[in-house]
Amino acid sequence: MLSLNAHAKVNLGLSVLGRRSDGFHEVDTLMVRVGLHDTVSVKPAETGVTLTVSGAELGISPEQNLAYKAAALYLQETGETRGVDFELTKRIPVAAGLGGGSSDAGAVLRGLKELYPSGVDLLALAAQLGSDVPFFAADLSAARATGRGEVLTPVELPELHLVLVNPGVGVSARDAYARVGAFAGALELPSLLASLERGEPDYPNALEAGVVGLEPVVGEVLDALSGACGCRGRGRRVSGWRGVGMRPRCSWRRWLKRSRNGGRRRHTHAEGQRCESANRVSSSTVLRSNANMVPAAPDSLGKGLA
Repeated sequence: MLSLNAHAKVNLGLSVLGRRSDGFHEVDTLMVRVGLHDTVSVKPAETGVTLTVSGAELGISPEQNLAYKAAALYLQETGETRGVDFELTKRIPVAAGLGGGSSDAGAVLRGLKELYPSGVDLLALAAQLGSDVPFFAADLSAARATGRGEVLTPVELPELHLVLVNPGVGVSARDAYARVGAFAGALELPSLLASLERGEPDYPNALEAGVVGLEPVVGEVLDALSGACGCRGRGRRVSGWRGVGMRPRCSWRRWLKRSRNGGRRRHTHAEGQRCESANRVSSSTVLRSNANMVPAAPDSLGKGLA
């Protein structure tokens, strides 16, 4: 049995350039893989595709799951007559803009390529499944994504530490893009990367205003990150639909102490908090517990893996 991590992503900058004739939007975004991940376990079977999901109630049949569709597509396109059984353990919040479903599909494609090797173009298959899937199928740490998101240029980033806040609401990609008020130009990537190097992140997200309009609690999260957490620059942003705070690593302990003792929002620990790291980006996943926002302990933040 193969076991693969299907990592979440954040968008450190997202510009919507226009609407295409095929109905998709033309985008320019910096996609970055973070430590939070689902797990996909794959093993060969005599025939067909079997999917078991744990960790979340998705409310859809296995055949509707993007990971199932990825497996069926790979077997069809390669002419493989054998089947596959796979188990999906969910940790990434659903409808969060963190790419959970797309990442699961990308991991399935990678796993099947290893299980049943073929000469098929994996990224071409991934693009048939969704605009974000090629990023995950390519297994990149960070990339500039253009076109509808499938044209990838790898990018080197400095070590980053993020707080991801899940306020417990979901917004579909369709609804988020439908609320884009005006189209813009391409990302100023050199300037964006320079701001990350300085520790003063400054990145736009064209979906932010629309998402906040649909779910005002997201705006409250951003205010809390900016006020109680003192995030540098404009690093408190919607990325996906989650609130994201970017912190210099040395200030984690100071922030947590302040948050516990009189910041604008009181932070407490709760069961289920998770902190994992991968590839030069570490993420503290902040889960909603009643009205509180719950950060993982700063000591548990990883340094990221080269």
